[in-house]
Amino acid sequence: EMCIRDRDEVVWRVARAVFIGDAAAADWPRAPEAFAARVAACRPRLYAEGVEALRRLRAVLQAAQGVQTGLQQAAGAHSVAVKDMQAQLAVLFARDFIRATPPALWQRLPVYVQAMTRRLERLKQNPEREKQARAQLEPILMRTAKLNAVPDELKMMLEEWRVQLFAQELKTAMPVSLTRVTALLEAAGG
Repeated sequence: EMCIRDRDEVVWRVARAVFIGDAAAADWPRAPEAFAARVAACRPRLYAEGVEALRRLRAVLQAAQGVQTGLQQAAGAHSVAVKDMQAQLAVLFARDFIRATPPALWQRLPVYVQAMTRRLERLKQNPEREKQARAQLEPILMRTAKLNAVPDELKMMLEEWRVQLFAQELKTAMPVSLTRVTALLEAAGG
């Protein structure tokens, strides 16, 4: 059952998507009349957007629970990969993830969970391929862990890179490579 904090975060996410969207701060209504007009124009979308947000949230949480179950089953034989995916889940589904996840990453959350599912399936079939991909990923993750704050763009690039490394057939939302990830990491001070 959804607790009050989670409910409030869903309401915040839906209201932000409906009333603000991708608008820059400079485009937000400042005058009372402009604000009232924006509310009147957007209000009809609130219910439908709220229902869709809850549907997506439920689906992604169920899929993440499935990954968690799979991780528990794979823990003994593949402990390094399991620990990496547990850490990934912890980041993606941090306590305030509903509110704190940037919109672009929020839209891709189901893909990231699906990529973890594929990674788990393939881990059993081809542990050597997993090891090779993880060898590329681990040094970057270690450098990222040393940052005081990880920029949203870098977070998304890392998740997209995981998709490319472990579940290419799901396709990335942007071009990703070790070179691109490294450049973003260096720009962030890592």
